[in-house]
Amino acid sequence: MLSGYLRSGAEKMGMKLDTGVIDGIARYHELLTRANEKFNLTRISADPRESAFRNYLDSLAPIAFKGLADGARTILDAGSGAGLPGVPLALALKECRVTMIDSSGKKVRFIRDACRQLELDAQTIHARLEDCARKADLREKFDACVCRALAPMRVLVEITLPFVVVGGVLIAYKGPSAMDELDAAQNAIELLGGKALPILKVPSPADEWEHRLVVVKKVAPTPAAYPRKASIPTKNPL
Repeated sequence: MLSGYLRSGAEKMGMKLDTGVIDGIARYHELLTRANEKFNLTRISADPRESAFRNYLDSLAPIAFKGLADGARTILDAGSGAGLPGVPLALALKECRVTMIDSSGKKVRFIRDACRQLELDAQTIHARLEDCARKADLREKFDACVCRALAPMRVLVEITLPFVVVGGVLIAYKGPSAMDELDAAQNAIELLGGKALPILKVPSPADEWEHRLVVVKKVAPTPAAYPRKASIPTKNPL
């Protein structure tokens, strides 16, 4: 039943998912549901319709705008949690190399095991974003950074935009308050080398959910002083 919702929902969003992607997401759903019973990794609905629309297809929303499939080859899922949106994106964009970072050890262990079982060539890192963003092999190395339910935009841009190459994009999954968050983050975005693009309304297959994609293009290198040390961005946003 989940597969049916994935297929029909993807069509409503203007995407065509092949059978391998749908089967992979269904398998990931099984792994996540089973692990969640033991480790409480994330809020996962028992309703297949809600899971398909709100978790998995929502994770694939950037593909509906062709923002990832046409250009990005290296994608970072910052604060991946239990693998959303990173795992669905890795399943759908086989030509892309997806890296997932999270500060929770149990979640990273789950993602790593899930990727192994799904035969995904994805990288997983257990660390804080603020620390990773200062490492030479990760700083300004990604064509796109995606983040879902991570932090308000003023905080989010400081801990994620340093990962993005000049010319790349930061894509933040947000709700109806996206415009207010973006307005509050304008100074931070400019300081960190970004430029906000028009907010994209997700073509959701479920009318009762209003999701947005806030897109920030990287137009200049992020100053070396950023991000600040862990917890400072949250306590004292730019």
